[in-house]
Amino acid sequence: MKMKDGFNITSIFQKKTDKLAVSVPLEKDLYGVKIRKLPNGAYIKALQTVQNLPAILMEKCFPGMDIDDILNQLKQLDKDGILAIAGHLMTVIPEEFFKIVSELLSIPYEKLMDDLTPTETIEILEAFWEVNDMSPFFEKLKKIFGNWTQKVSTPPPTARSSVMR
Repeated sequence: MKMKDGFNITSIFQKKTDKLAVSVPLEKDLYGVKIRKLPNGAYIKALQTVQNLPAILMEKCFPGMDIDDILNQLKQLDKDGILAIAGHLMTVIPEEFFKIVSELLSIPYEKLMDDLTPTETIEILEAFWEVNDMSPFFEKLKKIFGNWTQKVSTPPPTARSSVMR
């Protein structure tokens, strides 16, 4: 219903469209993989898995050794030792990466390894990023922690310097 001055009274009662909700899909299906928004719990679990990655890699490269044994072995590394570690890392890192992707996206590990191509996997990861765009989150964290670290890194005035002012 339009008024004389062109004002549309029905527009007041219409629900406004949330631009973000329209632009970011809640779920996407790609190559038989459902890509969903990542809830906080799954995100935290994935971060914990990534945090444990160095320990996992050390265990794979130096099975059954404690940190002192590893450090002693690293001190005595020669060319063959470095090549052996590099060989282990070249096989372990991709395997662990796919385990993290499997966990993060709730895709069976076997499906990632046996059914999907590298290109399809990259497309799935791109779609995951699209659905779970974390850029605004990380930008806000940078601002928060940037302000916090600036406050912490600025030394408080000493009694002497505050008296001199």
